[in-house]
Amino acid sequence: MINNQFLARGIVPPRHGGWRGMDKEPQCRFGKKCLQPRDKRVAYPGVLNKGVEQMKKLIRTNSVLSDTRTLLGILLIAPALIMGCGGSDDNNNDDTAMTDDAAMADDSSMAADDSSQAADDSSSSDNDDSSSSVSNDIGNNDPNVLAAIGDSITAGSENPGPPYPSRLSGILGKKVLNLGEPGALSSAASGAAGSALGRSPSYLLVMFGTNDVFREIPSSTVASNVGAAVKKAKANRTIPVVGTIPPFTRSTFQNGLVASINSRLRAMASSEGARVARVNSEFGSGSGLLNEDGFHPNDTGTQVIAFAFADAIR
Repeated sequence: MINNQFLARGIVPPRHGGWRGMDKEPQCRFGKKCLQPRDKRVAYPGVLNKGVEQMKKLIRTNSVLSDTRTLLGILLIAPALIMGCGGSDDNNNDDTAMTDDAAMADDSSMAADDSSQAADDSSSSDNDDSSSSVSNDIGNNDPNVLAAIGDSITAGSENPGPPYPSRLSGILGKKVLNLGEPGALSSAASGAAGSALGRSPSYLLVMFGTNDVFREIPSSTVASNVGAAVKKAKANRTIPVVGTIPPFTRSTFQNGLVASINSRLRAMASSEGARVARVNSEFGSGSGLLNEDGFHPNDTGTQVIAFAFADAIR
């Protein structure tokens, strides 16, 4: 049974805990912040607010349990009291109470924001492949040779099976040079592109950024570094294909950096007219596609990368 002295003072049971003795202030396991000062308490909109006030008045006059109808009324009002950590104040109703219209406006605004965010996410996912704006003119480059540059994910040094360039070669029936360097950062992309383009490949496959995540290098810097490689490929009339990087399965923070880098890479590719291999989208959460370290692809994941690049090329 709730101690009436607390309800009479406008204090209701905390949402996250219970009472610590009937002669003490109510406590919440999330701390004192759960019980807000009288002038800061949440006021319930509309009818609920009136119901709360009526209940407090009944408590003050000690007539709460005077008859069955009153008891039933309390049971109807009680949910309004336990929904939050504070009650409304008699003296501050005009200052703190929210109107029904205001609450509905807030809900509409939040729904609009959610819809906008969902549209943005859908747009970024669906527009990974920007091949429609890419020239297919390869000049004097060899149409049967492709070159892949990147880090250990490209090199395949952390996977006992064939690396993705070898698997891609089998899918396309063309030679794919594997020029990946374990531990390489995106700052190595331009130099790696220069060396690869000396082989006259028709396509340059670029996937950097995973090691940049560990160094917390800004996503704008990663995109700029990869963009330098893309520009060199275009100048050589080699078709650039930018791979988004796979997710991390052991760190939410690192996955936030991965998402930021991939967003910048997609924007850069779009502005430069480069194709995009939807590696991250194909991986989803990464479950079952990564090694125990949580970021290097396993044998299955490597095959997924190969298909992602094949889809961007064909």
